Order: sequence, then structure tokens, then C-alpha cells
Amino acid sequence: MSGTIQRMAQRLLGRGDQITKVRKDVVLRTPAFYNRHLGRKILVMGTGSSLREHGQKIKEFVATNDVIVIGTNMVPDTFTVDYHGFSNRRRFRQFGRSIDAASSRGLLSVHFPDNMIATYCDAPYDLIMWLNTEDPLDNSVGENGVIRHYGTSGTLMMLVAYAMGADQVYIAGMDGSDLSVIKNGGQLDPHEYRHTYYEYPGFADAKQAEKSAYWFQIQTKTMAAICEWAISQSRNPLVSLTPTHCGPYHDPSVLGSH
Repeated sequence: MSGTIQRMAQRLLGRGDQITKVRKDVVLRTPAFYNRHLGRKILVMGTGSSLREHGQKIKEFVATNDVIVIGTNMVPDTFTVDYHGFSNRRRFRQFGRSIDAASSRGLLSVHFPDNMIATYCDAPYDLIMWLNTEDPLDNSVGENGVIRHYGTSGTLMMLVAYAMGADQVYIAGMDGSDLSVIKNGGQLDPHEYRHTYYEYPGFADAKQAEKSAYWFQIQTKTMAAICEWAISQSRNPLVSLTPTHCGPYHDPSVLGSH
């Protein structure tokens, strides 16, 4: 059976309620991408609105320095990425088919079941081998490339970049949120919570805004833990090309000459 026909058959078998939510037979082994880009510069790109202001300089920096780019969830259509990563099932169902098979390779959570991948991904892909620690202070890459992580899709891709062997991991569009917008008795005002390059469907409702504020706080702790791990392994810590509320990672001098 050809690959195309096989994928079509898997999709027919994997529609609707038949799609398994989580892979139940996970075996964590060295990922195919382990040390694939040893010594390279890798940029992990979020979806923050800072990409609008700094987008052209980011593109020039990537081209000048031969940087590998990993996009996360929804990649703005003005950017080209080498990899397109997902760890959240809902985001994968929304944007999985947007992986550009001609220029990008998917990075998909090993916890996604085969029928879900067949349904929402038409591109070549690698599986991210990772364990959910449920602790934002417990984040690292093992000697075999297996990742320990708790955080967002963006922070997982940062660890993927280290697992790929990056000499320097850059981030951009990881804006986070200014938590001073939490008002009205501790409730986040959804009309002020606007930090994404594009608005996700349903993103502005109050419940989703509260959830996003929670994950921003987790992301902040996770990024600090990633940097602490990197330094302990004599690796370079994260550097942000764009302003971020997530911590003291922004170095404006990096894009200053571009």
C-alpha cells in the first residue's frame, strides 16, 4: 500500500470519535533529531505580536547567521520555518495541516497517537521523546536526547533545540503577558489580553484568558529552569531577539546591527 493511500485509509479510520486522544504504548528512545544540528544556532519562534515590529530584522538575522528556525503551533504566514512543532492536541488539530511539507518538517509529541497524526499531518515529521514531569522546575535534556518537561509547546521546543545540539538557542515572539492587566477583583480583562500575532479562535473569552495567564506563569518558571539546566551543562542560556515579559532574556544588541 502506497504512503498516500495508507494515510487516506488511516484518516478514514481516524475521524471523529475514533481518534485516540493519547498514545498508550509510549516508549521513550533517542529521537531521530538528536544532535542533528550540533553546534548550530537555532531560533524557537512563538506567536507574540513583537514579531510584527521585529519581523524583518529577524529574517535578516536568520539569513545572515544561517539560523535554523522552529515554529510553534501557528506560524505566521510571513515567516518560513525549518521545523513546525506541536505538543498540544488542540493546537495540532487546529494548525497541524499548516505544516509546509515543501520547506518544513514536523516536530510532534510522541504522545500523539498514530491516527491523530495521520489525520492532521501531511508533512514528514520527527517525534519528540519527552516525559511530562508536572513540575516547571524539572526541565532538562537527557544524555540520550529524551526530554523532561513541564510547560508550554514553546518551552518544549526550546529543549528540542538543545537536544538537536544547538550551540545557541534564540527565542522570538515569546512575549508572554503583562500581568498588570489582571483587574476587576483579580480577573483578567479579556479585551486587554492581546499579545498574539494572530488571535486564536475563542482566545479572547474570559475563561481562555485566565487559562493563558496561568500558563504564562508556568512558562516563566520553565524558562528559568531551562536556563539553569543549560548553564549546569556548560551550554549557553536562552537569548530573546524580541522583548518579553517572561524574564531577562532580551538582548536588543543582537538585532541592533540588522
